Amino acid sequence: DTFGKWSMIEIFFVIFLRLTFELSVGSGRNDFLPDEDLYSIELLINPQLGLYTFAMAVVFSILLSNLMVWYHEEILRINEMQILEAVVKDRNPDMYILHAVKDWEFYVDTKSGPNYGWSITPRGIKVIIGVAGLIFVLTICSFALPIVHVEYVGLAALLLRLEGTPALTKYSIVSIAGEVLREAAQEKDVGALFLTLVVLFGTVIAPLVVLAMTGALVFKRFSINTARRFKTFWVLWKAWSSLEVVALAIAVAVIEVPEIASYIVSDSCDFIVKFMQETLLPLGLVTEEDARAVCFGVNMGLEPGIYVLVVCALFSTILGFTAGRMFSSFIEQRRRNFKRKRVYYQEANTPGSHYTPLQPLKIKSAHKNFNRLELIKVFRVTDEQP
Repeated sequence: DTFGKWSMIEIFFVIFLRLTFELSVGSGRNDFLPDEDLYSIELLINPQLGLYTFAMAVVFSILLSNLMVWYHEEILRINEMQILEAVVKDRNPDMYILHAVKDWEFYVDTKSGPNYGWSITPRGIKVIIGVAGLIFVLTICSFALPIVHVEYVGLAALLLRLEGTPALTKYSIVSIAGEVLREAAQEKDVGALFLTLVVLFGTVIAPLVVLAMTGALVFKRFSINTARRFKTFWVLWKAWSSLEVVALAIAVAVIEVPEIASYIVSDSCDFIVKFMQETLLPLGLVTEEDARAVCFGVNMGLEPGIYVLVVCALFSTILGFTAGRMFSSFIEQRRRNFKRKRVYYQEANTPGSHYTPLQPLKIKSAHKNFNRLELIKVFRVTDEQP
């Protein structure tokens, strides 16, 4: 289920192809040319049924994985609740009381020495809020900032300049979706509309929903039952969040699109090579790159927005991994607390503490570093006496 969204890289790539190879120039748009039929270039990608069936197969595959994961987790959740209710039936447990991860004290079994626990400090909570806020800002910026530029070269670029149309265009995620939606509406192409909605859902809606749910993992108070169910839905939404997939698709497009453009033209423009290199180039009407491309070529390059997108995807992954691990431990320890004797926590190294200092404890390096940064505080754990 985690890797299913990477199947959508082909869909994103085809969207970029459709946008790149959409070119229309003609002599009728230039008032100073006497003959309206002197030249005309029409270039477009015409998707066929096979593309749409492939896209539908990818989407349905992810949906089927979602359904299977939900069904599996729901069976486990119901079975576990029945067991817990049977085990703790006579002890009036707090299994239905609401707790939040930010207030929880986590238990760590070292297996080779004194056990310890840890909890998030107020500074740690501020860091989590700050990282989540940064991710939200980066996500919005990655939608609006240009992530890639497309530049036409060759005779096509010269003709575009004669029309007053720039040969270089910059695209953001929003503008890409807007262009494809506009073309789909004009052509009444339901398949293109479907592809665009998939892209918008994976790159705009799902990442924002996942970010909001990740914050809820840490700050919202849950019972065991609702915590299990909420985490399942969080996992399902993560299966659709595709910022990193888009970033990879753009990288592939930047490498492959120029090659595809040269393959399309092939040797069909050889008859004007001499005209481009010996007439237009000396007159300064075309550049050396235009002369090499002859009829038509495409250059693609990365814009600053792509780096914002990559950083956003990286931070989202780190925050999601951290919050998910904490939430899983939170659920597991609440479940185990009903099957074993309770534990209590005492902070070590506090004034008047009669516990041995924390140094002899074998603390995991991550916990040790976070404790040093005061993002968490570590406790020695002592079993409650019968």
